[in-house]
Amino acid sequence: MNLSISKKFKDLFSQLKTGLKNRFYIYFGGRGSGKSWAVGIFIVLIMRLKKYRILCTREFQKNIADSSKKLIEDTIKRFKLDHEFDMQRGVTRHKKTGSEILYYGLHHNAQEIKSLEGVDIVWCEESENTSQESL
Repeated sequence: MNLSISKKFKDLFSQLKTGLKNRFYIYFGGRGSGKSWAVGIFIVLIMRLKKYRILCTREFQKNIADSSKKLIEDTIKRFKLDHEFDMQRGVTRHKKTGSEILYYGLHHNAQEIKSLEGVDIVWCEESENTSQESL
């Protein structure tokens, strides 16, 4: 697997070897800066290591097509890992480790998200639009 990732994500990707150490990673940059792709790749790779429950969210998500689900699943396909993952409508699972990604919009699902158990990683996409109430 050949990865060409910007140096600004070095700390994030180093955790593939050491395990998750830091509580927060915040990346800034405009369109085309590679943030979503880098985080998407990281999530796909970390799901292969051990069981994680990942919440992939953004402030407004009217439907699953508005989520980062397509980016995650395109990454899985790009690395030819389709056989390792079960890609369903609202969840993406790694067959061997049991890792899963759940996709929710914050604004309309606050109560449902509050009751989620065992979430290890939260990826908040386009978080500059996230309201204080949603946080």
